[in-house]
Amino acid sequence: MLALVSDVSRSGITMTMVLLLGQRRPEAARFSLLLSIPNTAAAGFLGVMDLVGMQDAALRLDR
Repeated sequence: MLALVSDVSRSGITMTMVLLLGQRRPEAARFSLLLSIPNTAAAGFLGVMDLVGMQDAALRLDR
């Protein structure tokens, strides 16, 4: 995704929008954390695949 405004984080935008929608700060932080979990998990999985030496094994279509 292309950043429209430099130096603006996804978590910052998420928290700002949740606060503007009327939620309290703890709910905004929790929602922002929950949205970051899939990205963090995917990055960790790709890092492990790279360490094991399977960096592009999922992309191979050898039949």
